[in-house]
Amino acid sequence: MTRVKTPAKRSRSLRKLSSLSDKLISPTLRKRGFSLSKIILHWPQIAGPAADWSLPVDLTFPRGTTAKATLTLSIRSGRGPEAISQSAQLCEAVNARYGYQAVARIKVRQDLAKTRLTRGQATGGTALSEGSSYQEQEAVFAPDRLDYMTTKIQSPTVRASLIKLGKALRK
Repeated sequence: MTRVKTPAKRSRSLRKLSSLSDKLISPTLRKRGFSLSKIILHWPQIAGPAADWSLPVDLTFPRGTTAKATLTLSIRSGRGPEAISQSAQLCEAVNARYGYQAVARIKVRQDLAKTRLTRGQATGGTALSEGSSYQEQEAVFAPDRLDYMTTKIQSPTVRASLIKLGKALRK
């Protein structure tokens, strides 16, 4: 006689969204990996001065492998020759961070805006214009501002990760 699995009981009580989101997000993260997020978080340490005018936006591995990927960088206009000349050093720096040859080549696209995140996106107000001062743009990612914006997040690990990401985007 074979046993028939009964479906899990559905609860009518409220559940935390974080417990449900793992089931939804996990397959995508497994497929894509945490590689790009790790590069983005550590980009100022990896790229050094190039982090001021560049940002990694995509990491594409050849089918069926997790090595020799193509890293796509979004850079500010006019920095193309400099980015291409530094691509070998950037590949070495990323690979040193991973401990194996994760990135084999770098592809460049010149579409990074001067303002990465506008005040309107961060606070719900009006967006900063292209002519906004550097101090206004930096105020969005000020450490005390990041703490205030993440006070309602209950998970300490998620809160710390968001603050760390905000500090990385500030540079």
